[in-house]
Order: sequence, then structure tokens, then C-alpha cells
Amino acid sequence: MKSIKKSLRYIFLFFLIIGTIVLIVVASSMLFFVFDKQGYCLSEGKGVWDDDQKICRQDCLTWNKKDGCVPITKENIKKKEQGIF
Repeated sequence: MKSIKKSLRYIFLFFLIIGTIVLIVVASSMLFFVFDKQGYCLSEGKGVWDDDQKICRQDCLTWNKKDGCVPITKENIKKKEQGIF
């Protein structure tokens, strides 16, 4: 009788630990997506990520370290289509 109770206790603890690990993984992945502003900005197509100001910008055609914010103009759109930016 004692061995059955002991076995059941170990099985319970095993599933409790597995459940806790799964809960931690799910919670941490959800927190990552909540606080990942750069990824949200880029994946949703909402704009471009400005690394200097750490914001999602809708007023830029593109953003890079060399040029910074490239404004949306007809000339710049043509350059981007040609692969200059």
C-alpha cells in the first residue's frame, strides 16, 4: 500500500513539474510577443523600425544606419524599386 502511494506521489510530482515547465514556456513566449515592438512593426507591415529613436515610423519609405529615414517621395520610391535603397 505504501509503495502505491509513493508511486502515485512521484507520478503526480512528475506531471506537476512538466505542467509548470509548459506554463513557463507559454508565458515567456507570450511576454516576448507583447514587448517585441520591432518585430510587430516589421511583421504587420505597419511601417519601418527606426533604430535610433526605437519607434515604428510610418513616414519613412525605409530606414538604415547610413541614410537614416528615407522620406516617401516619388523619386525615392523609384530608387527603392531599382534596388538603390
